[in-house]
Amino acid sequence: GGGSSAPAPVQQANRAPTSISLSSSSVLEGTQGATIGTLNTSDPDGGSFNYTISGDDASSFRVSGNSLKLAAEVAADYETKTSYSITIESTDSGNLSTSKDFTITVIDAVEGRVVDAPLSGSNVFIDLNGNSVQDSDEPNGASDANGFFIVENTVTEGAPKIISIGGTDTKTGETLPNLALISDLPSDSSKSMAVTPLTTMVAEAATPEAKTQVLEALGVSGTVEELLTTDTWAAAEAGDETAKELQRKNQQIGLILQTAETLVDSDSASKATDITHAVAKQLVETANSSDSVDLTQTATITAVLTDAVAEVAPTVTVAAETIAAVSSSVSEVNTLVADSTLDPTGDASREILEAAQTTLQTSVEQLAEGTV
Repeated sequence: GGGSSAPAPVQQANRAPTSISLSSSSVLEGTQGATIGTLNTSDPDGGSFNYTISGDDASSFRVSGNSLKLAAEVAADYETKTSYSITIESTDSGNLSTSKDFTITVIDAVEGRVVDAPLSGSNVFIDLNGNSVQDSDEPNGASDANGFFIVENTVTEGAPKIISIGGTDTKTGETLPNLALISDLPSDSSKSMAVTPLTTMVAEAATPEAKTQVLEALGVSGTVEELLTTDTWAAAEAGDETAKELQRKNQQIGLILQTAETLVDSDSASKATDITHAVAKQLVETANSSDSVDLTQTATITAVLTDAVAEVAPTVTVAAETIAAVSSSVSEVNTLVADSTLDPTGDASREILEAAQTTLQTSVEQLAEGTV
């Protein structure tokens, strides 16, 4: 006899997606075109999904694959908008869908620029407890190719400082691994801030009056708040003569900081901040004890380096003749840098500073070691 064929399988009807999730629903202020998080759809049938955005702030977002991103032209700004409201719809291949409302929160950030010349790749952190070392709970970020940084603002009390360590000088191309720069936070947290050798010196002064005295002794006009919130490098590049003079001061102080670090053979970030504090402290004491500070004078540089080295490395003996010779060379470079006809952002200045960051520092190290 014959048989019978197997019954035809019953086709399962397509079922709608059941829910949508987003791996992260916050974005750091200032991050233009940033990725928010990854979208995921739950569906009893599995498959692939198409996402669309609607709602009050839909125009500020895009979906790429299953990633939710800020639109390329949008930079989150905590001061103008603390959150976005959007609805995301997920549609399966059978044209069935589900949707969900999301609130994207903007995280407040400290934004600014690290400048000796602009320093790229610097580690920038908020020193919440004032120990000059980055602890695990202290937010940090890296400066970009033009020296700009964005760090989450978790400050709730006190007056912590911003510290930058290391980086590559974008003008000379030289890496300065243990150059530590410091800045007070400006009173207006909505403004972009500066972290420079000048702000480092001001940050070491203990009182508002002492900070003002530092600027006056250096011949710097304007307020401390203006110094903290001015992009000196950009203004100098644009031809502003006041900014050019500020940048010359930055370069002079920066060279003294780097030379002190070379003298004590710093090999760690914590030692780098110790050296910076010691040099800045001596410069502040000089500013507060006289009407002016001349960063081109050998005697001034000698006094600063002598006291700073003794404070940071009391067990290391650096001969007075060594410090005197080093100070004389730093004085010569700082005198060149101080020339008002020299553009501090130009090529001639770059050549001077490149030599000061390389050949001069090698000679300082060899002299301190006694090999020359």
